[in-house]
Amino acid sequence: MAKKKSTRGTTSKKSNKSRFALWVIVLGVIMFLTGAGIFAYQGAPLHPIISKIGTWSFILWLPTVLLGLILRFIYRNS
Repeated sequence: MAKKKSTRGTTSKKSNKSRFALWVIVLGVIMFLTGAGIFAYQGAPLHPIISKIGTWSFILWLPTVLLGLILRFIYRNS
């Protein structure tokens, strides 16, 4: 009797690429929430680095989400 080769714990390259694209989309959403939260902050003045992080997060969240959607579309159809 031949043993079946275990496929447990292995994923295909296509699945990994699709998962990467999903994480890029999630990163874009987190960037939006961070940027909006820092933009709306009305407390004591923030450290300049934190302020810059909020600015860049708010500027780059949409391109990040679009990149994730494009990658997801490409990897799903290849």
